[in-house]
Formats: sequence, C-alpha cells, structure tokens
Amino acid sequence: MTPLPARLRTALGRALLHMPGFGAAFSAAAAAWDRLPGARAERALAAALAAARASGAARIDPVPGRVLMFNWWLVPGGAERQLVNTAVGLVRRGAAAGIERVALALDSPSEGERPGVLGAELAAAEVGVEVLVPAPVPAAVQRVAAWLPGTARARMMRMAGAIARHRPAVVHAWQDSTSVCAGLAAACCGVPVVVLSGRNLSPRRFVYWRPWLRPALRVLAGLPEVRLVNNSEAGAADYADWLGLDHRRIGVLRNGVAPAARDRDAQAEARRRLRAELGLAAQARLIGSVFRFYPEKRPLLWVRAAAAYAARDPAARFAVVGWGPLAGAMRAEARRAGIAERLALLPAKVPVADALAAMDAFLLTSEREGTPNVVLEAQAAGLPVIATEAGGTAEALREGRAALAAPTPEAIAAALAVLFADPARLAAARALGPGFVAERYGLARMLDETLAVYRPGLAR
Repeated sequence: MTPLPARLRTALGRALLHMPGFGAAFSAAAAAWDRLPGARAERALAAALAAARASGAARIDPVPGRVLMFNWWLVPGGAERQLVNTAVGLVRRGAAAGIERVALALDSPSEGERPGVLGAELAAAEVGVEVLVPAPVPAAVQRVAAWLPGTARARMMRMAGAIARHRPAVVHAWQDSTSVCAGLAAACCGVPVVVLSGRNLSPRRFVYWRPWLRPALRVLAGLPEVRLVNNSEAGAADYADWLGLDHRRIGVLRNGVAPAARDRDAQAEARRRLRAELGLAAQARLIGSVFRFYPEKRPLLWVRAAAAYAARDPAARFAVVGWGPLAGAMRAEARRAGIAERLALLPAKVPVADALAAMDAFLLTSEREGTPNVVLEAQAAGLPVIATEAGGTAEALREGRAALAAPTPEAIAAALAVLFADPARLAAARALGPGFVAERYGLARMLDETLAVYRPGLAR
C-alpha cells in the first residue's frame, strides 16, 4: 500500500483531533490490540537483538561519564523542559559528579513557536546539540531495525550512527518511540547504561500509540543495562500494568524545577504590565493556565469551566498561554458561551513567569498527565491550583486530592468559588506552595537521583 502524502496525513490527523470521542475510542482500540498475543513478535525481535549483541559488530568503546540524550525536537513541552533541566544541570555538576560530557541528538531542529528559548539554555551551558543524519551501520543492526516500521527503522539506524560517533557510557532517551529506537540502538552498541524515560501515562492512552511499542519495550525491559523510569507513581504503575511487568521494574524519577528567582518589585511589575495589556480592572480575578491545545489537555472543558465560573463572577477574566490545533475550537466555544471578550489566548512567546505573576488562580483540566510542570511552576509562584484528576497530577499538588475537581464545568466552577471564598487557603498557597515544590520537586534532588541511575556509566 502506498503511504499517504504527508499533507494529507496531517489534514486527516487534525480532522480526527476535532472529532468528539476520538481519543477515547483510539485508546480503547490500542488497549484491545495490546491484549492480543504478541509473543511471536517479541521472540523475533529478541532473537535479532541477541544476534546483533553477540556479533559485537556495532560494539563501541564507551567513554566513562559521557552522556548522549535523544529526543524528537525542542518544541517546548514538559518532557523538553525536563530534558533541558537535566542536561544543563549535569554539565554544571561536571567532573566532580563523574560527568565527562553531555550531548543531545534530535530528529528535528524545530523549537515550535518559542524558537531559541530551550536551545539558548543548552548553548549557554555548552551542551552539544545535533540533528541526526543517516549513517552506515553493520548488517546485524540493520536486521534489528528491520523489525521496526519505516520511519522508526530509519531513526534507529541514525541513532546507532550517533552512538558510534559519540561513544557514550550513558544513553538517555526521552518519550516512547524515541526510547524504543534509541534503546535498541544502544543495546546493539553495548552502551553500559540505557535510560528510557516515560513522561506520562502509557501510550495506550494516547493517539501516538503504535502497535510495536509494547513488544519492543518488553524486550528492552529484559536487558540488565536498561533502566525504565517515569516521572510519577501513577505513570510508573500504568506502564507496569501495560507492559505486564512487576511494578518495581519501573523507577520513579520526579521532575526537577528551579523557578528563576524574582524580587517582589519585578513580579509586581510583570503582574501590572500583563494585566494592563489584558485590560483588567485592579480587583478583577484572573484565572489562567499554560498548556498545549491538544485533546488530552481538554481545552474545551477549560473554556466551558471558565464560562461556568464567569456566571458566578461577572468581573472575572481568563487567560491561557499555549499553542496547538484546537485553538480555533477554543475560540469558537468561547463565542458560543458568551465569554469571547473575557478569554485571552496568549501566544507561547509570553514568558510563563510573567503570565503566572498576573494570575490569581491556576486551572488545569487535563485528562492525562504525568507530572505537569506548569502545576509545579504555578505553586512555586504562590498560586492556588484547581485541577482535574489526571495521572500524576494529584501527586504534584500540595493540597493533594483536596485541590481536585470533577471534570464538569459546574464542578470546576464550584471548586474555584470555594477556593476564592477561603482567605486562609489562598494565604497558604502563597506561603507554602514554593516550599512544597522546592522540597519535593527541587532540581538538585532530581539531579542527584539521575546521577544514581547513571552510576555504572559515570567517570570514577
């Protein structure tokens, strides 16, 4: 069958995103497929991988302390933010922590609608960034790659070429398809430590699920050098259930954030400036958020919840910083609900810290999350948070489940009203939120735990 042209695939994908219930139907189909017997595929891949490893044709001479990370791109997202935090932090720890060098290999140079932001941080820390290119690989590696479909096959061979050039002692892959491709390449090349990092619930719950992910990850999970990690207990448990593994096989490596220190005057000025741009009255409440406009974030529920709360508070305003294919649908829903003039969709170039400074409460209505960085950043800024239950969200909230609302507009609006009616709760968010984030999700703690995972590959 001839593959669909790229433009047609993109158009069909966007159309499907707008179909009510598509995400749930897709997840149900993925889960059903993964329950089918897959032992033959796993055995075939395991045999090809074992042969490649036994041949030694791709084996490298790894340099202790050399780390090579893989990801698709640097378009700002939760995984990309944590990747940059990790890479920059490891470089700063340096030789004293056993780090010789950190490099990042990408499939695409894209940084989306915030070009230069994450890339500039990496450049300032002298983290080498390259775009993967085709490279010759031994026949044994090609036979392993042949088990994957076309795009993934090419990715794996490009990654094997990058591993041969860099000779890392640690390969750290971020997100699912990248973890499979990089994990197989690293296993063929004899990399001593291979870290495969899940950033959310398992792929069966998302439209990026592919039928080859589960058998490949199960094969990789059987290798002693492979470390499977996730950034939340909920995510780790969901992956273990999906892969049919003991829950202890998947470690929890929580996100690490280090919000930039800002004095009160700078924060007050940022608040004044953005609220003036939005035309807010001095006492008007601004409820806001930061997320990508994709189905798993439930952006239409966010707009409907805003409309439900707007009926309770005629002066309230709403703002979301983000980007994505559902922006038009959000605007249309705001018009239908009569709050188009009270809702601002702000471009991704707006600094998150400035947006948070302008807000009075933070609202997240996601259906699926690993550990949402924005919830951590909001609490670090002293904001109260209301959220819907989604994977690891409750773990990331200082108030835990007390800050959760049922996923209906009315329930969310009621939770916001209860929040604003409780001055002690608002004061606690300001006083205790920053400390909660620093203790449980501090950057230094995350780097310490990352180095512990890397330890066999570090320079002595």
